[in-house]
Amino acid sequence: MPEAVRAVLDFGFEALELNGIQARCQVENIASERVLQKVGMRFEGVLRQHHRMKGACRDMKLYAPLHWDWQRDGRAISPAAS
Repeated sequence: MPEAVRAVLDFGFEALELNGIQARCQVENIASERVLQKVGMRFEGVLRQHHRMKGACRDMKLYAPLHWDWQRDGRAISPAAS
């Protein structure tokens, strides 16, 4: 999964020339959070009761690297290093 997320970041920052990309995961979803951390995404904070699922509001963690972060750190993280 980290390779797929890296490919999306590469495409967004290189081909689409985006300044920032956001990803969210449920607070309880540790596996998804680890993937986001592994690819060098930056933790921005918790979006309280951001997502409604099965009748309940859920907190979501927001990760959002900027193009500058990706140039400095993200591209330097190789799949072999993770």
